Amino acid sequence: MNIQPGRMNRNRSGSTARRDPQFGRQLGRVVAVVLFLALISSVLAAHIFMKQKITEKERRIREAKLNISRINTELVNLRNQYEEKCSFPFIRRQIVRFKLDLVPAEPGQVVRMAIYSPAQAARLTAQRERGAAGIASRGNMVRDPRHFRSMTRE
Repeated sequence: MNIQPGRMNRNRSGSTARRDPQFGRQLGRVVAVVLFLALISSVLAAHIFMKQKITEKERRIREAKLNISRINTELVNLRNQYEEKCSFPFIRRQIVRFKLDLVPAEPGQVVRMAIYSPAQAARLTAQRERGAAGIASRGNMVRDPRHFRSMTRE
């Protein structure tokens, strides 16, 4: 037995088996084949996944196009209905159906307004300004009945 440091017996018999150089080459080939098969399977899986996504997107596009065509058809139908309802023959039929003949206005529905000349408008504006100044100084709201003289109900 050698107990000196740095000196080891390199020829131990039975402790390690002698390696075959052919075994290392075969193991390298097996690892290369396994990696190649893994690469092919991952590419195939990615292709299947992408094809599935493309099919799903195509289905959604078809549904959207179908929805757009359905909405366009509905829009055309609504435009046709609008044109029909705005036509004079339809309105005339509705007038007859609901008995909506024109009648004279009731007296409470008529309001007459006077049209002022420029001189009258200037006088009225001056009166309003004096009235507003007077109201502001008094602090209460008093309306001048002469202000409403131009609007009379008949």
